[in-house]
Amino acid sequence: MTCSSFGPDSRTLFTAGKDGRLIKWISLPEDEIPKDAPDKITKATESISKPEVEISSNNDTTVRLNLENIPEFIQGRKVQSSENIILNTPEIIVYIFDNSYVDGDTMSLFFNGSWLLKNYGVTKKKKEIKLTLKEDTNNFLVLFANNLGRNPPNTAAIQFNDGKRDRILRLSSDLSSCNALNFIYKKAP
Repeated sequence: MTCSSFGPDSRTLFTAGKDGRLIKWISLPEDEIPKDAPDKITKATESISKPEVEISSNNDTTVRLNLENIPEFIQGRKVQSSENIILNTPEIIVYIFDNSYVDGDTMSLFFNGSWLLKNYGVTKKKKEIKLTLKEDTNNFLVLFANNLGRNPPNTAAIQFNDGKRDRILRLSSDLSSCNALNFIYKKAP
């Protein structure tokens, strides 16, 4: 809540927040409160504005890969690769977290034909995920936005060690496209 104002009478209060929502609160006399209501006297009676979080309503569960194991579309959304990372180890630990403003982003992670995370709420706490890479092919880690949070687009930081140094890359997706990293495992000679 960023501001509040009393209404025309002593029973009405308006609140507003950075998310753009305006809520009208009315205090009810005790005899008007339903018996199964919580032990509060106030009740939100009206909400004006767009929803805080936009939820994807796409029911298409298909994933389209091309011959080189590159996802082209996931649930009707175009997949865009942001970077190719060549590694000489078949396993890598990645950490998913919000390195900016935690705004309610919920996302899913898709990797090599499987969902690693579904409807995960991104926070400052790093979520550890172990990836097993296929040799000499593409291994795409795709960020799929389940919502846009309060500040679109949906974003997450991916931290990992590429064998030489620690790296942090930022992926962002929206409700029409997905962002991805491609890990390529090449055995050391």
